[in-house]
Amino acid sequence: MKMDNKKSKKGSVRVAAWVHAVINPLIEAIRMEKAFLKDRNWTWRYSSGNLEFIHTVQRYPDYVSLPNFEDFLRANPKFQKLFDRHDQLMEKLTEECRQAFQSLVTSPLFKEKVQRLLSEYMRGEGYPGGAVPEKDFAKLIAQYIINNIREFSEFYTVWKFWGRFGDDLLDFRTGEVIKMLDKTGEELEQYDEILVKKLEDLRFEFCQKYDIPAAPLPYTGYAGKV
Repeated sequence: MKMDNKKSKKGSVRVAAWVHAVINPLIEAIRMEKAFLKDRNWTWRYSSGNLEFIHTVQRYPDYVSLPNFEDFLRANPKFQKLFDRHDQLMEKLTEECRQAFQSLVTSPLFKEKVQRLLSEYMRGEGYPGGAVPEKDFAKLIAQYIINNIREFSEFYTVWKFWGRFGDDLLDFRTGEVIKMLDKTGEELEQYDEILVKKLEDLRFEFCQKYDIPAAPLPYTGYAGKV
């Protein structure tokens, strides 16, 4: 079908702002989410009780782009429901991380194991917890278990300790609470795939209809027809 070029000019700068300041950052952020979720690394932190690199959708566009984000949602309201579902799954994952953490740190068997391995390690090495107080070391280990951390680079103070005992400690990553956690993480990963596809399809539709590039052209700043 032949496109009406005159019609395609109307609103193209506004739509370019949606594509470049809203849709593209969301696609990039959700793809990063998927990479963490695939490894079952929820990026959960016991110090905050939250996920460090997995957020609600609204947190992904930068602050100066929030008006564009709000405008995008007003013009494309079906995406509000899609984003709400993502956020519900993220919040569920966060809560299940907290539950898994409580299950671990209140387990006498877990606490005894961590203390025994730490004592064994410190007979030949220094304290491996870095800035984390020794009294909170079991909390740090619980965090690593919840996030399914398999290895660390040598830049982390805990890397030698985890290299020796990590596999043994990851045996605690079992039970009904962990199963529920992993199931929710997998559900969010699958939903992210759907969400990225919908955003990519909408970006393509906008680029076709309004004759704008999928990303700003380098050096020129050109975003679309004026």
